[in-house]
Amino acid sequence: MKRLAKHLLVVSFDAMNSHDLEKLKNFPNFSRVLKDASYSYEVSSISPSLTYPAHTSIITSMYPNKHGIIANTLMQPYREKPDWFWQQKYINVPTVYDKALEKNMNVAALLWPVTAKSKITYNFPEIFANRKWKNQILVSLMNGSKAYQYNLNKMFGKLRDGISQPKLDDFVEASLLYTIKEFKPDLTLVHFVDLDSMRHYYGFDSIQADEALVRHDKRLGNILDLLETENIMDDTIIVVLGDHSMKKTHSVISLRRLFEQNGYMNYKKDKLIDFKVITKTADGSTYIYLKDKSIKDEVYSLLREFKESTNAVEKILDNEGIRKVFADNTADFLVDAKEGYYFTDKLEDLVINKVEMVGNKVKDGYLLSSHGYLSDKEDYHTIFIVKGKGIKKNFDIGKMNLVDEGVTFAQILGLDMGEVDGRLLKEIFEDEI
Repeated sequence: MKRLAKHLLVVSFDAMNSHDLEKLKNFPNFSRVLKDASYSYEVSSISPSLTYPAHTSIITSMYPNKHGIIANTLMQPYREKPDWFWQQKYINVPTVYDKALEKNMNVAALLWPVTAKSKITYNFPEIFANRKWKNQILVSLMNGSKAYQYNLNKMFGKLRDGISQPKLDDFVEASLLYTIKEFKPDLTLVHFVDLDSMRHYYGFDSIQADEALVRHDKRLGNILDLLETENIMDDTIIVVLGDHSMKKTHSVISLRRLFEQNGYMNYKKDKLIDFKVITKTADGSTYIYLKDKSIKDEVYSLLREFKESTNAVEKILDNEGIRKVFADNTADFLVDAKEGYYFTDKLEDLVINKVEMVGNKVKDGYLLSSHGYLSDKEDYHTIFIVKGKGIKKNFDIGKMNLVDEGVTFAQILGLDMGEVDGRLLKEIFEDEI
């Protein structure tokens, strides 16, 4: 396969909505990328539309039912704070970076989800210290490229404050610019989370979210300036994308309370002891798993009653319905919340009708915007922009899906992904593929 570019740079802006691009196309640096690019404002995410499943679908061109990352966090029902799907070992299928490494290409990944403990050449994985006795820097070092991360922390560690935003993205930006300048990887993957954090904790249309968009525009400008300064712009295809959109939220649903009240879950002093039914939140939706399949009908009836009495639920999918949206087919049900609602796995009140605030910020543990809904919700698209040598100029791709992206990245690098769920975006290339 013909390789189209010496360098492929993929920049992910978490939680970017298609309407953001309507604003950003008038910003100085997003307008630079959009000029002479192929683009889509109509990118459907996967279901449920969460960051870790989404980024894995992006990089594998497979849906969650095949690649295995079905939520952000692992099924650890007795833990108050489950670990996340941090390590690559959880991915069941090849990734674009696996294929690149097989061809002896250099790969860099900065905060790209589900890359911990991978063989990526320059790897700063997204992982955090999830236990009180663990240290953030050591956890990162043990799960990525040790010498590379040590140097990044030595040079730019003063920019960060743990995993708080926007300082973390400031650190990632500085690390990315250094990595491009010093190593010029064949494939670079970077994930910025600033916008997602601001929308979760301050609101979708908040001043803080708008400020994050401004910061992202400046970050993008610094990246473009470096590519020009290093004289590698002409040898680089740059991709700017989002992983999911978000919806404004005002209420929290605790289905664990529903199941506890009806004898399907047993708690002692708010600590889970045993269960016949367990929930696994995906925020905007939630999986439900049954220990005993014989209670399926009565659980479904209970869910139907809840849906009708609260007006908080959009859909209840059984296992057949789950398979149709390519989500976790080991689950018995997937419940999708109505806009304004999201799910928690904490034993809260059944429905908390107003999230608690501290000043202008949501109280810890609550969200003012969320994602993780089924991907067919209205006005719930994200974005995709690709620009560089061999890419059509000012071309509107139209409707597409996250799973179309990885196989297209592979084509740019001259790699073969084999059989995948996604569609190669042949129409973006100037020469026939």
